[in-house]
Amino acid sequence: MKVRQLFVFLLIFATPFAFAAGNSSTLFQNINHRLGYMKDVALYKAQKHLQIEDTAREAVVIQKAQAQAKEIGLNPTSVKAFFVAQISAAKAIQYRYRADWLTDPAALNAKPLNLKTQVRPALITLGDQILSQIKAHLEQSGPFKNNEREQFVNSITVKNLTEADKNNLYNGLMKVRLASK
Repeated sequence: MKVRQLFVFLLIFATPFAFAAGNSSTLFQNINHRLGYMKDVALYKAQKHLQIEDTAREAVVIQKAQAQAKEIGLNPTSVKAFFVAQISAAKAIQYRYRADWLTDPAALNAKPLNLKTQVRPALITLGDQILSQIKAHLEQSGPFKNNEREQFVNSITVKNLTEADKNNLYNGLMKVRLASK
């Protein structure tokens, strides 16, 4: 009987925590995956002689993220800080790759994924998944807290991203809230 009681106890009390941890893990992996496309973005832009900064495109990304956030029940204003942090991290990665290629110009001969037909659609899909996963986390566990920061920092393994960049991203994530009812 005691084994069954322990099982019921674990099922009732441990499952939500395990699910929340798994949810965070998948979310963090998707953020890492999204940032992983930045090498291709940097290479595409370098080969096409495009600037890394594209403030008009950044504004569109933020606007669409806020609209999607509102649609799924997140506070759109609170999402902005996280997407600004993602864009900052993305640009940092791209600038660092471009700096590396100054001493290794042969690397510029690689073939990147197509920005318009491959990368942007993947980024949009991942952005939508990330927002849904953030919402699920907020509903199940409440706002992101410092106790998950280490897991987040360790989950973000993209090259050319510093610990300060990762912490800035997590600080943005901690600001996201559900929409008021």
